[in-house]
Amino acid sequence: MSNLIGLQYTRPPARPENLIYRERLCSLLESNKNKTLSIINASAGYGKTVLLSEYISSNPAKHAWLTIPSNVSGPAHFILYLIHSVKSAYPEFGENLLKYLEGFSSNWTKNNIIELVTIFLNEVVNSIDSGLTLIIDDFQNLENESNKEWINILFDEIFASVPENLKFIISTRQNLPFKISRLESKRQLLKLSTADLYFDQDETRKLAKEVYNIENIERIEELLKHTNGWITAMHMLLQSMHILLNAKF
Repeated sequence: MSNLIGLQYTRPPARPENLIYRERLCSLLESNKNKTLSIINASAGYGKTVLLSEYISSNPAKHAWLTIPSNVSGPAHFILYLIHSVKSAYPEFGENLLKYLEGFSSNWTKNNIIELVTIFLNEVVNSIDSGLTLIIDDFQNLENESNKEWINILFDEIFASVPENLKFIISTRQNLPFKISRLESKRQLLKLSTADLYFDQDETRKLAKEVYNIENIERIEELLKHTNGWITAMHMLLQSMHILLNAKF
């Protein structure tokens, strides 16, 4: 297996300019930073990736980023992406894992995956001295029938024994396929849904003023009703309003 991984998958994307900082949601993530897993489960276009980029830029703690590509072909391939993600924060991480992967068969067994997770978590304990939040974006790209079995085994094993110095934030468009009830019962889980990512009145006013230079929106509730707080639709309507307000007839 090649150890080459595209750097675009282990770096957060550049933040678009026509957006506002979502203090409400970043503060919520920050106040729950000690939870083992935070999940952002929302439809496309609600700003999951941008929110995570904002959170990283506003937070001095160490983070590692992984955008899941659509061609992950098995547990070894996925762990290879994880290694390179963590290496962005801890360059010495993953040497034992890489050696183990050299002999990892595509015809994996459950025991193979358990060994793989054990080595991964041991390296986390030994290599990550000041803690790390691992952000996994676009998790839905993993979720197909050929990946389902190993995903469940791998993440069940990770979250059964995850050390204190490793936290996860996962964004997805679908429900996660592995069990999270154990984390929920231990109050080690934060869940954000599409409804949580809706723009509220204050955020809508701020967006209109700072991005589109629209000082007063008299019918803010109607705007929210028409867009359901969906940022993509909100941008379209505010852009149209900006054009009309600045048109010269």
